[in-house]
Amino acid sequence: MLLLFAGPSGSGKSSAAALLKDKLKAEVYSGKGYYRMAKSPAEAWRKFQAVLKEAVAGKRNVILILVGTSNLEKFKAMGKFSLVRFTAPQKVLESRFAGRSTEVTPQISKMIQDQEAMWQDVPCDLVIDTSLKPVEEVVREIERLAG
Repeated sequence: MLLLFAGPSGSGKSSAAALLKDKLKAEVYSGKGYYRMAKSPAEAWRKFQAVLKEAVAGKRNVILILVGTSNLEKFKAMGKFSLVRFTAPQKVLESRFAGRSTEVTPQISKMIQDQEAMWQDVPCDLVIDTSLKPVEEVVREIERLAG
C-alpha cells in the first residue's frame, strides 16, 4: 500500500506517519529522504521507484510525506495510491511551526500559505483538518481509508 501525505508544514503529516508506521508496518519517507538510498540522485530515484512499485503492488507499505506537488505526476504514473491532504487554519499552522523554531517570520507565513495553496485543487482521497482532531483520530480515519 502506498499512502501519500500532503500538506503544509505543521499540518500533522509527520505526527500521523509516526503513529501509523508501527500499526501498518510501514516505511516512512519524507520529501527527498530517499536520496540516502544511493550516492547519486538518479540512482536513488531508481531504487526508490522500485520501493514505490512494490508498495503499489501491495508487497510493502510505504508512507511518503510531501509538502509540494512537484513530483505528484511521477507518483500518479506508478499506479494506485491514496492521497491524504492535511490542513489547518493558517494561525494554527504558524503556531505549530513556532514550536519548532524561534519565530515565525513573514517569509515563513508566506511559505506556509503557499504550501497550503498548492494542494487546494488537487483531488484527494481524504482531506483532514488537523486543528479539529487529535492525531489518534486522524490516524483512525487514515486506517479506515487504507482498509
